[in-house]
Amino acid sequence: MMREMSLVKGWCPDMFAPMQAADGWLVRFRPDLGHFSSEALLQIADIAEAYGNGIIELTNRGNLQLRGFVFDQIPEVARKAIAYGLIAADPIEEKRRGLLVSPLAGLDPACDRSTLECAAALRSSLVQETAFASLPDKFSFAVDGGGYFPSGSLSADIMLRAENGRWHVACGQARSEEASLEAVIMMAVKVIHAFLENADALRPSTHVQMGQVYLQKAGAQSRACSSGGGIPSVVGPLGGNASGLGVPLGRMDACALRVGAQIARSSGDGIVRTTPWRSLVVSGAVSTVQGFVTEATDARLRVQACVGKTGCARGAAKVGADALYLALDVPTGRTLHVSGCSKGCAHPSPADMTLVARDGVYDAARNATASDAIRWRGLNIQQVSALLRTEFKETDA
Repeated sequence: MMREMSLVKGWCPDMFAPMQAADGWLVRFRPDLGHFSSEALLQIADIAEAYGNGIIELTNRGNLQLRGFVFDQIPEVARKAIAYGLIAADPIEEKRRGLLVSPLAGLDPACDRSTLECAAALRSSLVQETAFASLPDKFSFAVDGGGYFPSGSLSADIMLRAENGRWHVACGQARSEEASLEAVIMMAVKVIHAFLENADALRPSTHVQMGQVYLQKAGAQSRACSSGGGIPSVVGPLGGNASGLGVPLGRMDACALRVGAQIARSSGDGIVRTTPWRSLVVSGAVSTVQGFVTEATDARLRVQACVGKTGCARGAAKVGADALYLALDVPTGRTLHVSGCSKGCAHPSPADMTLVARDGVYDAARNATASDAIRWRGLNIQQVSALLRTEFKETDA
């Protein structure tokens, strides 16, 4: 049953639980074990144009978010999506399908060969355990096989990570000992139950110290979890004869999504893998693709921005356009986050420079999130451009 209309915000919207925004209602499609078929993408593009405003966003969980829907039409769209096989018919099953999976699983020989098997087994366990229906909407899972995108690249509340042909459960700042795939799935299930039985129910992704608590309650011998290395390029040639297509600001239209589907068909196996870094992965070699970034040096990859005032009631500026305008002022290796408000939805982590819109101007801070203390106040776009050039020149000298 569809969630009632509400002013409450903060869940992860889907066809059964849409969310209202300034430009209409939001829905999301979750990839099947981290990927969509080209046929599925073409169907999603048609839905975005026929029922929404045609804008499609790639979220930091690898989902496709469609904007501009009319609430009364969403049940009709849901029926079509079920018939197409794009979503599960059961709302609880649909919510539990959202796994982050190594984008190059099955392509990169350096990614553990059992990664997709592990993801399928975990998803099956999540669906079968009826108690898991009470998990928070934002509670997340990841299956990380390593390889080109090194182990630790994916982040979630509960992570299954491969290491030397065996697996372990990572949770917050702690991890279990290595074990077989089957044993790790069982351990992950026990950790979830430990979370649900905890009176405080603090998510380990946001309260990292709780990871050790949940692992110990699950009977695991825990130890410190090492942090992941840096993320390599997500566009252009990748491991396993694959190519990454960058999505500027994580936002595209239906035409671009169709192009991505057609590229997947013509270049390789017809499958499009999504990443949490706002890029799509296809098999085979790809050169320039209209609507996407294929060069790792492209300045648009250095900026992040939310939908801003065009799609959010809290947005105080057209931050996407401003971010792209400022991109050339951001040197290689640096990041700029332009946020429509202090929530910082597009980039929760600190950026080298963060701008927060306010009454037509920007406040700014270095090495900060959108909610951190402000250093510069009331800057227009030209002043921001000058600030970026000055600050990055001084720190990079």
